[in-house]
Amino acid sequence: MKQLETALKNHQNKLWLVALAILGVLVVNLAAAPNDTPIEWEHKTIIFKVEVGNNLPKLRKEFEDTLNRESKQGWEFIGRCAHLSSSKFGIDYIVLRRPRPVY
Repeated sequence: MKQLETALKNHQNKLWLVALAILGVLVVNLAAAPNDTPIEWEHKTIIFKVEVGNNLPKLRKEFEDTLNRESKQGWEFIGRCAHLSSSKFGIDYIVLRRPRPVY
């Protein structure tokens, strides 16, 4: 009788291990499943302007603050799409993007 109880306990322990292994595989597969829905992006352009005589450290701080503010709203920097310059000023058009909200 004792051998039968021991065999049943061992069998139950093995079943628990198999169940946990299967559960682990399912969780990993669900977590790693690719998102079939492509991301739609919305884009935004902001302008940075530098003029002759600007305080460059102050201007740099303003540009950083602008990018940080936009980042907090979900916008990420993509790059510069245009640059205009003359002997008195320079203007950069900066493109930002964020995932379009899904409704």
